Amino acid sequence: MEDLSPEQQVAAFTAAGAFAGAAIGSVESVWQIPKLGEIASFSNQLRNIGLRAVSFGAVACFYAAGKEAAASIRAKDDVFNPAIGGFVAGVVPGVLRKSGKIGLAAGGAMATVMTATEYFSKGAEPTVNKWATRYDYLKK
Repeated sequence: MEDLSPEQQVAAFTAAGAFAGAAIGSVESVWQIPKLGEIASFSNQLRNIGLRAVSFGAVACFYAAGKEAAASIRAKDDVFNPAIGGFVAGVVPGVLRKSGKIGLAAGGAMATVMTATEYFSKGAEPTVNKWATRYDYLKK
């Protein structure tokens, strides 16, 4: 992801978040169907899938935009940028639930998780690079 521009990173995060939300929403909509009861309407299932896709996409978009904005404004690339992005992304659950407390709690939790993830993944070689070097080794 480091080779993408900030705009491309935001777009990639948003698309990945929306895809993950659609996958989770489809599983949730199937779980809500009663075993021997009336089958839920297709429009209700699509509404559940769409709600999850939009909410996950919004969280991913706000995280990427917050992280890139913090990096641009601060002119630094350190562990505080994901913390700011995570806190900004935590606003989405608060807005969906219409609660400031949930927004602050989710923002704090996401900031903590994203900061820890960024801190412990520094210096780790991306999986794509590992497989590329193995492939080059096997081609010889």
